[in-house]
Amino acid sequence: MIIRRVAASSLPSDISRIPDIRLCFRWTDSTGDNVIVSTGKSLRPSENPGYLDFSYSKEFVPYVYRFLLKNDSADLVWRTPGSGLSCQVTGKGDNVKSSFIVTDLDKNSVAEIWIIFKAVCVDAQGPSPMKIIMYQFNRRYLQNGTRLYKNGEKSTGGTYQFDDAFKQAPSVFKDYADQLWKKNVSD
Repeated sequence: MIIRRVAASSLPSDISRIPDIRLCFRWTDSTGDNVIVSTGKSLRPSENPGYLDFSYSKEFVPYVYRFLLKNDSADLVWRTPGSGLSCQVTGKGDNVKSSFIVTDLDKNSVAEIWIIFKAVCVDAQGPSPMKIIMYQFNRRYLQNGTRLYKNGEKSTGGTYQFDDAFKQAPSVFKDYADQLWKKNVSD
């Protein structure tokens, strides 16, 4: 599966009319010709100008859309309902960092889309919320918890729970979710 960044203007008008498009990626798998679109307004330029990392201000709700392209139109497969994350104490510079990854871990030629939402709470006195949502076509899996918070030599948070769908998912998904959590819980 080859994933490539594309311009919104090169996509059907069903997609290019979406306001505030930040990134578009396209790939083909056994479900057909797919596009994923992220929207939002950045507080500042991304620390990593790579294609898969984007940040949003707390005043703006980020969305990620997945479309299946057919001829000159696009059918919406799913849309994330925003991050749902916020900081307990609102501080200047708080935001929600987001990134996504496309995989085919179970080798069934159907992409898995992993979306990582991390609240960055500048004035936090404890762990900030974090979640990972994974979609395989239109089935949703959720991993929800908190980021690791260090206060001197003491640490709290960093734990998560799987929803029922994830609990019943193949171990390859749960193992990868655990790896993603460990990679993102403290940065």
